[in-house]
Amino acid sequence: NKRNLIKNLWFDSHGHYGNRYSSFRVGTDQFSYKNIHDSNAIQYLHTIAKYCDDKTNIGLGSCYAGADFYFPATDSTPATRMNGDSLMIGLGDIFNKSAIYASESWVMAKPGIFTNKFGFAGYPLQKRFKDSVYAPVWQRIGKWRQYSKKDGELKSIPTIALDRSGNI
Repeated sequence: NKRNLIKNLWFDSHGHYGNRYSSFRVGTDQFSYKNIHDSNAIQYLHTIAKYCDDKTNIGLGSCYAGADFYFPATDSTPATRMNGDSLMIGLGDIFNKSAIYASESWVMAKPGIFTNKFGFAGYPLQKRFKDSVYAPVWQRIGKWRQYSKKDGELKSIPTIALDRSGNI
């Protein structure tokens, strides 16, 4: 019995820099390095993974999802590691045949994301993003990471893009 398998899966959500760790959401469920190995939290991700194989590409569309830098220390808190690499590796344990993609910086869909190869290289215009706490994010604009459990390799890659059909 042949199943229809997913070719591309894009988890489109917001990353919250103020949390001081990488994450993405599906509905009301938030996934991060803190719960990506919690069998209760990830049960529905395992259900989706049954429909994925080595031809499936998975994109985390939340800002900072692939970040492994340190959120800078403030007057009231120490520097904190973002752990996006741990999130990606944990997701690779679930989608163990698929390639996982995540940004180290902002993911901001610009007009023409299906034709602009830099459509996911974020560049926020609001003044609050000029604050020095965002320096690590500015230094990584357009930098993405790819992880594949099959290869066991987490590597830096240029900005990903979607083709006209929505393929990564």
